[in-house]
Amino acid sequence: MYIINMNDIIGANVLHAQLRNRTKPFFYGGKYPSWDKGSAIMLIVKGYAAVKIDGVEYNASPGDLFLWDPKKLEIFMPIKTNPLNYYSISVNLFSSEGKPISFNSLELPHKIKVKSSLIKQLILKTCDIYRQKGRFRTSECSLLVTKLIIELMSNYANRSKGNDNLNLLKIDPRIIKVLTHLTEHYKESPKLKDLAVIAGVHPVHLIRMFKQATGTTPHNYILDRKIEKSMDYLKLYNDQPSAMNLEFNFHDQAHFYRTFKKRVGMTPTEYIKSRDNLSE
Repeated sequence: MYIINMNDIIGANVLHAQLRNRTKPFFYGGKYPSWDKGSAIMLIVKGYAAVKIDGVEYNASPGDLFLWDPKKLEIFMPIKTNPLNYYSISVNLFSSEGKPISFNSLELPHKIKVKSSLIKQLILKTCDIYRQKGRFRTSECSLLVTKLIIELMSNYANRSKGNDNLNLLKIDPRIIKVLTHLTEHYKESPKLKDLAVIAGVHPVHLIRMFKQATGTTPHNYILDRKIEKSMDYLKLYNDQPSAMNLEFNFHDQAHFYRTFKKRVGMTPTEYIKSRDNLSE
């Protein structure tokens, strides 16, 4: 098992996130569904269930949060007659070197009685954004799940072995502040100097910190967010490409087309045609 070290930066690739309803039990017996390829996060909203994870049995009730690594869930059986409602997130966690990270290596328990409203909000928002995005994975979900893991580590990690794993999560809180601001204000194309003020560092230092944490610069991150969102607009709302440069504050239509093609590999018009072909 890979144990994260002091230089690791945790990241998250969200495989799916949604609100589920279930009345029938799971008895895996060694056969796992395709979505069970990642570590799982499950928040019980309504109903009761019997759960068995890695040989240990638990009772599930509203407000319980369950965490397990791939292929560790053995039984998930709703009890009583009412359907079980729960939020489910499947995610691959990884280090800055691209090595996988498990909940076990983070010393997080399988079952947590969640009292933090922030943890619940992060799970609900992740599922809501994923539902809107469909098959287009977004940096928003990854950021939210990364925040969620930090909160779980802060409140529930087992430190009985003397290892403060929270210190291993080298995500600078100043970068979290900048990413949170960009999630809400990316359309406005915030200037580097203004982001540096939010982080409380020199602009040049911010670029270095931001790239270390995200793998890209603030400028490219903003453009990526704009293109991701424009793809949603084109897919969900049948908006015309000619309106995108105004909606997302590009210099002009040509700038939007160039940026879109560079990041997506096709022009907005070609993307709309490919979308229509997929829906037929």
